[in-house]
Amino acid sequence: VEHCTGSLVSNQVVLTNHHCIDLDGKGSKRAIIWVDLITQSAKEAVSYELSLSAFEADQRLDYALVKLARPVSGGWQPLNFNLSKVENNAPLAVIHHPNGFPKRISRAKCRAFTDTHAPGGVLGHTCDTQGGSSGSLLFDEFYAAVGLHHSGGLRADDPSSYNQSTPL
Repeated sequence: VEHCTGSLVSNQVVLTNHHCIDLDGKGSKRAIIWVDLITQSAKEAVSYELSLSAFEADQRLDYALVKLARPVSGGWQPLNFNLSKVENNAPLAVIHHPNGFPKRISRAKCRAFTDTHAPGGVLGHTCDTQGGSSGSLLFDEFYAAVGLHHSGGLRADDPSSYNQSTPL
């Protein structure tokens, strides 16, 4: 079982990473998202099945917009997006489900690392992430989404290392 994080962008569409969804149909036969997974007991969470065919996806940018089999009923709020370039060392936060656990917000030492913008538009960051954090959104100080986390790389012994996300 692979765990990833996704975000509702409408009551029937989830944004996550391309590598999180088996879009070619050769692997997973089923994918679900838990909405409101806040505690380990998951009593408040509701599961929704995802379509395994994205209506928009890009493997190079590692994103997929995937439809839910049924709409989420009430309680969700639309996301705010900041499409401006993120400045180096800007404070960030990541809201994620590391290893499939309940929702966590990482903010301590969470900064943009843009000095090394790689070709193809990588937004580096120093947010604390783990397996299962792929597909989580990075937020600026006003909680507007600025990036889609897709891979690790941050190492405590290397101050020039960083995690990677796709800027929005």
